[in-house]
Amino acid sequence: MCHARTRCPMGMAVALIVAVMAFVVVPTACAQSQMDDDEELKKVAKSLAATLKIEKPVKDEVIPPVYDDMQGSFGGDIPSKYSLWVLARDRHNYFLMWPPMHVDVTNRWSQRNVRLATKGRWELHVCLANERAAKWLKRKANRNDFSGFTLLPKGMLTVRSVSVQRK
Repeated sequence: MCHARTRCPMGMAVALIVAVMAFVVVPTACAQSQMDDDEELKKVAKSLAATLKIEKPVKDEVIPPVYDDMQGSFGGDIPSKYSLWVLARDRHNYFLMWPPMHVDVTNRWSQRNVRLATKGRWELHVCLANERAAKWLKRKANRNDFSGFTLLPKGMLTVRSVSVQRK
């Protein structure tokens, strides 16, 4: 039997079990929510990919260092918690194109100010972002941080891309 003034191995064991359960249960719920969000993002991206078109530039088009005529269209609606973004990728990094693309009421989109820093082959990606990824991109832009990043931020998927050459 344990006394109030002594350390009780049984009481410490119960406290340890409760602490471990709290540690496991809370992250598991968060992980499940994250998996649900990821699945929803994939579902929306897949649906969007069926209709999204990049009309300009066309595959392997040679474009200038600053290109103001990227455009296309898509069918259907994008849920309000998602947004479309254009990222350019060289052989190593993704680069944010700012300001974000414009989408009109007829589901036509356009991206101005596509800046490709070096000559050579680039991929222009139209990406779907959840609110968290969009916030990350906006913070980067607001800090004037246009440095490259090797991986897409969590909560962002490429929907369609086109290869171009920068002259």
